[in-house]
Amino acid sequence: MLSKAGRSTLVQAVGSSLAASGPMPCSLHESVDKALCSFWWGDTATKRRVHTLSWGKLCVSKLSGGLRFRSTKAINEAFMAKRAWEILVGKKGIWHDLVRAKYLKGENILGYVTKPNDSRLWKGIMRSVNLLQKGLRRRIGNGNSTSIWFDSWLPTSPHRPVSLMDASCGVS
Repeated sequence: MLSKAGRSTLVQAVGSSLAASGPMPCSLHESVDKALCSFWWGDTATKRRVHTLSWGKLCVSKLSGGLRFRSTKAINEAFMAKRAWEILVGKKGIWHDLVRAKYLKGENILGYVTKPNDSRLWKGIMRSVNLLQKGLRRRIGNGNSTSIWFDSWLPTSPHRPVSLMDASCGVS
């Protein structure tokens, strides 16, 4: 029998390793989280113990009364967003080069639209692009490639300058 500290370590290790293996369907997230919660509370095949806190409450920070466990869905989303980030910044490697050649073909990952015949892994990565875009900011540099109207360049985006007229048509 493991102590609570041992169970805590095992719950975090197993949850992280399973969720980082590739895209997971929601039903699998739920069943893995349920199994981890049952293990944490000490349930066995013959005896179910009282769960005094829900899995959601166990996943909040320690300062908020939880144990800082992470749901497999959150870990999986972070893993997929990390893969999207690596592709976006041009990380070199066999897998990255293969993905760029097969799917992007010179396009930017932020503008890519998935196709029905794309792999499950690629679709999972593309679903995480929205999460990735929430934290992206543009480096201005000399400003030639930055649009103050359409690019997310302020740290508190989506605050962009308020347009008093339609700026997409140009100035006459």
